[in-house]
Amino acid sequence: MLRLGALGLILALFSACGGCDDKLGCVDKDRDGYGESCTRGPDCNDADPSLFDDCPVSPDQAVQPCEVNPLQPGCACDLGVPPRECYGADPLTRNRGNCRSGTMTCDNGLWGECEGAVLPEREVCDDLDNNCDGRVDEGLRSACGTCDLSCQQDASGPSYGDSFTPPEEGSALSVDEDGALRLDVRNIRFDHIWIANSGENTVSKLSTETGLEVGRYRMPDGCGDPSRTTVDIEGNVWVGCRQGGSIVKIAAAERVCVDTNGDGNIQTSRDENQNGRIEGAELLARNTDECVLMRVSIGGSVARAAAVDANGNVWAGSWDQSNYTLVHGETGEILARVEAGGNPYGAAMFGKTLYSSNRGGSTLARIDVATRQRTGLWQVPGCASLYGIAVDRYGHVWLGNYSCNDVLRFDPQTETWARFSVGRGLSRGMAANADGQVFVAVDGTNQVYKFDAADGQVLGVYDVGQSGVIGIALDDEDFVWTVARNGQKASKLTADGVVIGHYPVGNAPYTYSDMTGQALRTFAAPIGIYRTAYQSGCKYETGWGPIDIEAETPEGTAIEVRLTVADAADRLMSGQAITYGPWRQDPQSDEFPANPGEIERHAHAMLEVHFISESRETSPRLTGLQIQHNCIE
Repeated sequence: MLRLGALGLILALFSACGGCDDKLGCVDKDRDGYGESCTRGPDCNDADPSLFDDCPVSPDQAVQPCEVNPLQPGCACDLGVPPRECYGADPLTRNRGNCRSGTMTCDNGLWGECEGAVLPEREVCDDLDNNCDGRVDEGLRSACGTCDLSCQQDASGPSYGDSFTPPEEGSALSVDEDGALRLDVRNIRFDHIWIANSGENTVSKLSTETGLEVGRYRMPDGCGDPSRTTVDIEGNVWVGCRQGGSIVKIAAAERVCVDTNGDGNIQTSRDENQNGRIEGAELLARNTDECVLMRVSIGGSVARAAAVDANGNVWAGSWDQSNYTLVHGETGEILARVEAGGNPYGAAMFGKTLYSSNRGGSTLARIDVATRQRTGLWQVPGCASLYGIAVDRYGHVWLGNYSCNDVLRFDPQTETWARFSVGRGLSRGMAANADGQVFVAVDGTNQVYKFDAADGQVLGVYDVGQSGVIGIALDDEDFVWTVARNGQKASKLTADGVVIGHYPVGNAPYTYSDMTGQALRTFAAPIGIYRTAYQSGCKYETGWGPIDIEAETPEGTAIEVRLTVADAADRLMSGQAITYGPWRQDPQSDEFPANPGEIERHAHAMLEVHFISESRETSPRLTGLQIQHNCIE
């Protein structure tokens, strides 16, 4: 028995050694021949037979003794146990960001390797949390929030932590108490009046500040005998041609003009000698002035009435066709035609409504601008000889009544008419201001009558001091301007009739429409424009965009943004700049953020923001404006 016991002890020791030599006391748990007191030497990982003298030292890979953590590769497991979750890194990063637990399977009584686990890695800019710390691309993104470190973001407005800079004097915008930009029609300032000289087939542009003529433009082929002028929401003018049945658009600013001959300069009429008159070579030959942008035929042979709507499109009345043609203000495309119910002679906008004074037929027509349908037609009772037209702040329609020695006022709400005498004179042009006053140019007596729009009371009668006073308009400072056909002068008066001056124009001036755009901006399309310029600082080329805004656009309002680029800052407002857009936000649509796409890669850019409203009471509100740019090598 003693002999058998000794043999059993020897077998037991050999089994415990599992491959070690005959040295007694060898402890080799993973049976790789290495272990405590084993001849081959110690085992740095007695839980993994593949490791014995070169164990990893990284904390993420370090293993603990199986007695401490039995759920790790190489540790003993019971046959048939299900796979277990495993993770070989800081437990706080497990299942966070990119990191995921893996699984290990019991195989032949030992746990296998952890498979499928995703452990923390060095953070890279790829929109992922690579190091599993709960943050994405920390410290690796540009100011634009992108992985392109050359990208910069220029942002302004209270949405980005600062107030907008107050606009320059004369803007239709103001900064509210929160630092946001909003429309304020009390600030609107356009400083030109456009007078058609029918006797010489030209149009004069006068400064309403000085009265001096700063430009005169010959009408192009296909346009003769110009008369009505109507100013759009950017100050450009459309001219009705009483010969040729067409309308002509002239740019107010040279940056809008087109360098058609490609010489890098804008050829246009200017007062080069600064004498306040356009003379000699200052008046360019027909079809050569690059600020005369386009001529659009509306059909027929006589274009008379004209008015611009809040969308910037022009309604041109054809006398011989008895209709209106709607023309796109930017492209000149014909959009619609609407029957006028008579021969149009004058037109006026009020919100989304066009009123037409139909001298032929003695009717007043109402057209819905949105639906492009005529919604009313009224016959003038009694003596009728219709001429100019205006709409007052109450929505009353005022009509010059040439040979009847009075003016007419129509109330669309009650569909009633009223008449107010102008003495022995012949009423022609009409104009109304936001204060509820109506001004009438009276031919024959060469006077201006001022009426109270509410009750028709005469507030004043003023002598102009010129012969043939037919046209009248108001400027943005509430000065009154008249056009004297016989005297070939434009006259400027205060609202109380004090004559400021008389200023020469061309031969036989004949205009009694919205020559300054004051009526459009007051009663139809209040608008303001905000411009801000940027310089990229890039050594080679610059990519601009996207563009984004933070804005509120209540019903009846909109914000439009245009991007202009140029190779020098002083060219951003010139004809050599290139403009993209517009992109629009209104209650029905939102085109932001806007990506300009493939554009010229110039280093200088300008954002131009248009604030648009259908009424004086409602305004869009801009709280943030930003554009991104990146340098392109």
